[in-house]
Amino acid sequence: MKKLIFFLLFFSISSFCCFFCSSRDEKKVGNIDFESLSIIKKEAKDISKIVGIERAIKLEITEDSIIGNIDKLLVGNSSEIFIGDYLSSKKIFRFTRDGKFMNCYGRIGQGPGEYVQIMGFTIDAEDNIILLTPYKLIKFEKNGDYIKEVRTNYNGIDITSINDKIYIYISRYRHSPKIKKSILILDSDFREIGGLAAYDTRLEKYLFVTFNTLANNKKSLFFIDLYDLKLTQFNPGDNNLVQLIIPNENYKLKNIWGKKRLKEDDRTEIKKNLHRFGLIYSFKDNLFLIERCKDKKIFNFWILNLDKRKCVIFTHRWEDLLSGKIYFSRMLGAYDRGIIGSICSVEKFSEYKKEFDVLNDLEFSIDDNPILVFFELGKLWD
Repeated sequence: MKKLIFFLLFFSISSFCCFFCSSRDEKKVGNIDFESLSIIKKEAKDISKIVGIERAIKLEITEDSIIGNIDKLLVGNSSEIFIGDYLSSKKIFRFTRDGKFMNCYGRIGQGPGEYVQIMGFTIDAEDNIILLTPYKLIKFEKNGDYIKEVRTNYNGIDITSINDKIYIYISRYRHSPKIKKSILILDSDFREIGGLAAYDTRLEKYLFVTFNTLANNKKSLFFIDLYDLKLTQFNPGDNNLVQLIIPNENYKLKNIWGKKRLKEDDRTEIKKNLHRFGLIYSFKDNLFLIERCKDKKIFNFWILNLDKRKCVIFTHRWEDLLSGKIYFSRMLGAYDRGIIGSICSVEKFSEYKKEFDVLNDLEFSIDDNPILVFFELGKLWD
């Protein structure tokens, strides 16, 4: 009898503790009514009436700063530029505001500060560089010195930092924890302190990678859904989530998602019909997003200000997208006034040079590092 009472008491305490531990991490979820947004639609050709190139810089090329491709760009606290080349050089590069090369971070290998692949990177509040690699997080000082690393139980697809917290979008867990979250929250010592949104198991089997999934603006985290046309805002101050769900027809893919295995025809059907945001950046009080759906020939640019409940959507003709006759065809990141793109083509550089005087003092050849172009969008609501 005593054993039974002890067991029941232990079970009750354990259940309460499990409930408390799981419920304390729950977030209240609210909704932003899509109909409450004031939306103006413009054709892409109208962008030229709003967009100007504030400045353009050529990234210095040295033996240690040859960039094959730019996968991500961040502007640091002191306006320095950090370039992520994940697949070619597999390094992160640091340049001054004017494009002078300073140093790089990381190398391929199995030792301290080494990795097999870069999945993402961010800059913390102290200007340290944090690399997201398969099942490992690595931290460097701004000057390139190695600080620390930790092995992880997960692989991620994007990472960002707000104040002293780190947010990682998870694509796969190596070992299954009791509670899986799509976004993990870590402190500055890489300790897990929370999570956001239920983990989507489709990520492990059917991941259709987007360019950029996380953005931070005014101390809030914004993230897009990989399989739906949805935007979520998390405010660490009140611990709440708010979602903006845009009408779409993704429900028509439900039968395909229900299959245990996807055939090639299924994957083709998903790629063709999936309607979602394919990228998110943040500047000033605005979000810049790309809405895309191949079947409906959608490739629209959104400039969204949730505080003002205003949005401008620049729509594109599909043939202009295919021919490359649009601005922002290659977007890398954001700065305080707008979006940063790159020029890697001599032909494209010649076209831009005719239109934008700011490029007149620059020369570009196929052997150069890309030219960064700072498109000014901050004056949109002025």
